[in-house]
Amino acid sequence: MSDHRATSRLGVIVLALFVAGCGGTATSPPTLESASAPSPTTTLTATVSPGPSSSASPPVTTPSSVPTVPASFPVAASAEDAGVSMVPGPDGSLYVSVTLCREDEDPEICTTVVAALDEEGAIQPGWPAVGRSIPAEVLGDRYEVRDLVGEGPRLVRIEADGTEHFGAVVPMGWYAVVGPAGTAFSVIRVSEGSEVTPTITSFDLDGVVPGWPVQLPRGISDPAPGPNGRVHLVEQTSAEDPGGGARLGPARVIVLGPNGKPWAEWSVSLPEALPHRGSWADPYMPMRPLVATDGSAWLVTDTTATAVDATGRIRPGWPYRASASLGPVGWCPPCDLCGVPCAIDCSDWRTTPILGPDNVLYLLQDAPSSTTGGQISAIGLDGKMRDGWPVQLRRPKATFNSAVLGPDGTLYALVIEPETYRDPPADSSCVATESATVLAIDPDGQVRYRVTVVEP
Repeated sequence: MSDHRATSRLGVIVLALFVAGCGGTATSPPTLESASAPSPTTTLTATVSPGPSSSASPPVTTPSSVPTVPASFPVAASAEDAGVSMVPGPDGSLYVSVTLCREDEDPEICTTVVAALDEEGAIQPGWPAVGRSIPAEVLGDRYEVRDLVGEGPRLVRIEADGTEHFGAVVPMGWYAVVGPAGTAFSVIRVSEGSEVTPTITSFDLDGVVPGWPVQLPRGISDPAPGPNGRVHLVEQTSAEDPGGGARLGPARVIVLGPNGKPWAEWSVSLPEALPHRGSWADPYMPMRPLVATDGSAWLVTDTTATAVDATGRIRPGWPYRASASLGPVGWCPPCDLCGVPCAIDCSDWRTTPILGPDNVLYLLQDAPSSTTGGQISAIGLDGKMRDGWPVQLRRPKATFNSAVLGPDGTLYALVIEPETYRDPPADSSCVATESATVLAIDPDGQVRYRVTVVEP
């Protein structure tokens, strides 16, 4: 059983967050990434998921080859084998989905258990259920980017009653994000040998917007929509070292207008390099900026955060220097606990910071010491830690994998903890299992409830 005692010291948003396998096939639902629900930072829903060319996606299929999952919580599995998503609802409710897939099937077949929790974390009547969708009125009017089988990716507008409007097929990269006005942005990276040529495209229901795509420098981040149809990106530059070779240069923030033309460009000196969110197409891709409704931005490195105003000037009190780095994301077995030495850090990806109400920055961080777990810090606009924060996990090796902010300011955080270790086959390493638990954290840093949703 998990031990999730937290010493509290916000509120933030997540629409869908998945625990993915590390060094194997991701076990999340067939979605590449989800942006947060409407917030001071940017977007409506932006998912990339396969679906039929009809007007509505079918429920999850449950043929005999699908994993047998009873309609109960917690789901009996290990967290590295499950995909977990959270969708805040009205009146402090939360919808939690746990998906298990058969990786030996082609195409991969999955089944999902969904539970609706009330404001105190109790499961509401009629839940959990297998293959049941989250009510359309909870999801509201939103956009998705779907890669339709046999056709290609396109923007889809979904009304609150579930009616879907499909846009034109468009070219896009592995990730797309939708801005508040229903316009999507995606960076396409084309590799030829060691050279990477990135371009950014913008599209709506009518297809590619006039003036796009636009060529970008190598080592550019994914897009972050801003106000008035603009989009922000960041490039980590390099400079010649007087002694020869190259050294880290300032970060360059590029802002493009809705017509694809340059709107602004800022050079921001950072205390350390931006963490790479590398992909097979571009291993030097940095983490994208966080953008507020007024066009100001936050650039976050492993252990620092820098806030700049809408003109590119660093705000007073910044940068913020953290006592712990951003936590790893994805499933990384705690091999040192198995008695097996860790040859490499299996996850180069870092948790994604969140910008909440009143421009509060939330950082999901690694453990500050070997005797504790991970923590979440809340940094105010003045560059200082908010009262009541950070929220610290007491159990060593426990990590905050992701978080989402509800409309009432509750922060729902997904915690992954090591549980048991199975004896491995003679020719393999130790096998670890993990649990997944949701914490509901009030804006003052107090943990209101904890609910274990996956447990071996």
